[in-house]
Amino acid sequence: MLWMSILISALLVFDGGVFLDEPESPMALSAGPMVGKVEPEQVRIWCRATEAGQEIKAILIDAEGAEQATSRAISSEDRDLTVELVLQAKLRPGHRYRYRILTDGIAVAEGADQIIVGPPLVRGRATLVFGSCANPNYYADGEIWRQIGQFEPDALVLLGDTPYIDTTDLQRQRAAYRRFWQQQHVAALIRRIPILATWDDHDYGKNDSVGKIPGRSNSRQAFSEYHALGPIGDDTGGGIYSKHRLGPIELFILDTRWYGQTEPSPFDADR
Repeated sequence: MLWMSILISALLVFDGGVFLDEPESPMALSAGPMVGKVEPEQVRIWCRATEAGQEIKAILIDAEGAEQATSRAISSEDRDLTVELVLQAKLRPGHRYRYRILTDGIAVAEGADQIIVGPPLVRGRATLVFGSCANPNYYADGEIWRQIGQFEPDALVLLGDTPYIDTTDLQRQRAAYRRFWQQQHVAALIRRIPILATWDDHDYGKNDSVGKIPGRSNSRQAFSEYHALGPIGDDTGGGIYSKHRLGPIELFILDTRWYGQTEPSPFDADR
């Protein structure tokens, strides 16, 4: 009789290899989260969902544990499942905030390393790190990313070839960015260090590519989908240049590929 009671109890919580009383495992993000542009009253967070139609929610939390802002977006195939979440809140300079990411109401990213630091005052001090040409054959051990993280800069500015793509095919562009952000040491860094960026030849198109190359609109679309910079480029949907303010530094990130060789040179009429 005792044996039968144990068997019946087991059957109530187990069915075909699935424990009925256990909650479903949360769906992890397929890439990110990444901190993008951080301003005194606004923070941008990027991530990639696992399927279309998911509600992705970001919550900004101060050091005392109080929620300061929330932002929601729905993943779609049009953006390759990527979302850019904009959190509106007045950030105190130097104050450390945390953020959480939820997918359909389930927390999927809430690590202790998900930190956002309020940007410095105009008369304060800012630290920037600049980098480019992130060839995984040279940086596979992740040491360069760890060293950048140790500086705790106000932003990491990627100046192109980050990553190497060498095609304007949209799907291959997207896949290259996805793999880049998924790298273990890169992923650990972008969760807490704001990322600003532009491109160079290898992520614009191919080696030495410039100007009106075939498929460049695909490159721009993928760049826009896989960064959280806010408005980029001109009013006609061209280019990816951007402007940023970090404490006393006014930073203009140029786009020297999209506009290159599209007009006569003022210095040489034949070029």
